[in-house]
Amino acid sequence: MKLLRSFMLKYGSIIAVAALTTGKLAANQACWFFFNQPKVPECMKKYIKE
Repeated sequence: MKLLRSFMLKYGSIIAVAALTTGKLAANQACWFFFNQPKVPECMKKYIKE
């Protein structure tokens, strides 16, 4: 548990930035399959380019 805590304290901000960047890229792309279009969370809608 101590190892996990030290890892998250050291690399947590990098993981958060990577997650936000991935979410922004995914929000701007359309789904290739018409039957698998997940709903976009309200907080990610502000990053969508129209």
